[in-house]
Amino acid sequence: KISVETQRDEINSQQLFPVIVDRDPELNFEVDSWIMKILWFPLRLFFNMLPAKLGGKIFTAFSGPQGDTRTVHRWATTYKAVEVPYTYPKRRAQGKTNFSDDFWENFLLSARGVRNRLKIVKRELTVVIKDIQTKKETVKLVSLGSGSARGVIEVLAQLKDSCSIHTKCIDLSRKALQFSQILAIEHGITRMEWHRDYAHNIRKYCMSFNPDIIEMVGLFDYYEGEQAINLIQECYQVLSSGGWFIISNAAPNFERPFFTKGMNWPLIYRTPKQLAEILLRVGFVIKKIIREPLKVHTVIIAQKVA
Repeated sequence: KISVETQRDEINSQQLFPVIVDRDPELNFEVDSWIMKILWFPLRLFFNMLPAKLGGKIFTAFSGPQGDTRTVHRWATTYKAVEVPYTYPKRRAQGKTNFSDDFWENFLLSARGVRNRLKIVKRELTVVIKDIQTKKETVKLVSLGSGSARGVIEVLAQLKDSCSIHTKCIDLSRKALQFSQILAIEHGITRMEWHRDYAHNIRKYCMSFNPDIIEMVGLFDYYEGEQAINLIQECYQVLSSGGWFIISNAAPNFERPFFTKGMNWPLIYRTPKQLAEILLRVGFVIKKIIREPLKVHTVIIAQKVA
């Protein structure tokens, strides 16, 4: 049930790929109405024009010591900052947020976009796991740059009674891996390993593992140039024949200046076309190019075809 709205983007000289703006009603995406886009535009433009120091002060002005904006600003680029928007809906329902939290979590395209991305990744990961399960007794999954691995763990929890899944999480942050372990225990997940290492060392953990799926969501936002190409090549090499690759990347968007300066969060931005070209260059076959409704993130589902 993917969107009615599509656009065509020329990825290379031989092939056209549909870039799908996902509007699956079952996922209950967070979106902007046209009225809200018009009303919020002047304020977003104002924030974008602010210098970094002033933008940061405004962003954190009314946050408590453990408030959302102070946590994001202090821990930008880490799992702690990503967990803030992920957990916001639940915390708000429990009455654990304040006015500042509610304003920024609903105003920022980046906060709502990352929650939209999580919903897409969970759906697509479920689809490929079920596809592999029809062919293999045990599905082997690697979450690369896993952070909290919240999306992976929540999918595993939904499928644990019907699928045999062996998962490896690789991340450089010891605290992220520790948090992920706690999250897995809370969800009753057992067949899961955690390894502290650089992402480009993935081959070390896949010598006899041969993953059927590699999920790399959020990590590629920090790779550029040949380093980015090399990382994708490593993923391609270790994937089993017919294996699936789920990757995301932040796309250029109107909020980018404030996200970089005011929120203290620099990223490597790529259009869907640029991300797809990297995967094609390495040898992947692209199956889906999906943009979440706010168009802040792109998710690509690719496959290693024998």
